[in-house]
Amino acid sequence: MRLAESLVPWIAREYGLTKREEVLLPLLEKGASNKEIAEQECISVNTVKTHITNIYAKLGVSSRDELAQKLREELRGRKRAGL
Repeated sequence: MRLAESLVPWIAREYGLTKREEVLLPLLEKGASNKEIAEQECISVNTVKTHITNIYAKLGVSSRDELAQKLREELRGRKRAGL
């Protein structure tokens, strides 16, 4: 299940993500590597790792698998609510 583009701003607001974290979220969900994200966003791999750590902390997850599960749950919840 791919993250609906309209869900990204909602998640960013709901969980207090920064603009950069909001940009990285769909890239993570699509399975981009840290190196791919760094190259695409013109930032260092270490900066990517820092943003990922912050995203995990804000969403209460500790891995990409947990992040994907959390995003699926949020998407299902929003669909059920008709939003």
